[in-house]
Amino acid sequence: APAAPAAPAAPAAALRSSATSSSKSSTCQAAGFCHRAILLYGPSGSGKTELVHALAAEMGANLLYVPAGDVLKTYQEQGHRLLRALFRVAQRAAPAVICFDDAHRSFPADARLTNPSHPSHSMLVELTVQLQQLADMQAQLQDRLQRGASSNGASSSSSGGSNGVLLSPQGKGAKKPAWGSIFSGKQKQQQAAEQEQKQLLQQQTKVPAYQQLPGPVVVVFATRHPEALEPALLPLLPNQLLLDLPSCDSREDLLMAWLMAKEAAVGVQDVEQLARRTEGFSCTDLLQLCHEAAMRPVQERSHRAISMRDFEAAFQRVQPSVSPTRRMQLKGWRTP
Repeated sequence: APAAPAAPAAPAAALRSSATSSSKSSTCQAAGFCHRAILLYGPSGSGKTELVHALAAEMGANLLYVPAGDVLKTYQEQGHRLLRALFRVAQRAAPAVICFDDAHRSFPADARLTNPSHPSHSMLVELTVQLQQLADMQAQLQDRLQRGASSNGASSSSSGGSNGVLLSPQGKGAKKPAWGSIFSGKQKQQQAAEQEQKQLLQQQTKVPAYQQLPGPVVVVFATRHPEALEPALLPLLPNQLLLDLPSCDSREDLLMAWLMAKEAAVGVQDVEQLARRTEGFSCTDLLQLCHEAAMRPVQERSHRAISMRDFEAAFQRVQPSVSPTRRMQLKGWRTP
């Protein structure tokens, strides 16, 4: 496949599906029905897998989730067969989303991948072929949809024009004048010529049935270590999205959604204070903090509601898992 220049990474904090349904629309709008694969990278626990689930739900698509363990099991001998079967299933089940989770483990930066004599080299070759074929098929799908819309518009306009020519001003039962028959014959000849030209164009642009897609297919490679990916794979992933740690507003929405589902004696100002204090927390860290706070009444064998003093005790046990240095490294990472 021809190597495409990598697009600059775009921060995807605004795309986060943070417990509100409105964020799903922005997710689908940004990722969309891409003809190329997407590289979704970010710190651990930032919600990459949840974002892929939100994308599939917004598209109404089937999600084919491929963990790294499944790829590693067949890595040595049958990895290319797994990829081929996976893309065939996605094409038949389209619209579909394929998610390679922990892609740095499935496709590591290993010299053996680029060695033609090694069995794993066929896996990278097969992935390249499948991605390029899928991009061509989706481009054809888009062309067919656009051609169908334009032909429908042209047919409606031509039918409207013909009705205007054939209308007789003398009434329904009146005899057609001679000039009416002349114009009618010319119009029939013109319609026959247009129909013949349309059939010829369809024969020239006809796509075999086995190469037609019933809907779009989006391929997502999710990883927390983009620098550990195979360099030969990066040119195949021009759409690169950085999913950073949640912002203060996102953390407030996550906390509010979690507390509303529990019995909690926590006010709005308390939630805002918690959101400010959890700067640098990932989605996983935030969820762990809430679980620790919820366990306090259970440990005390009390039936009281969750309060701020439970969160104060939880802060003693839960700390941010992503260091500021690692966060800056991910923000500064670019395709080599």
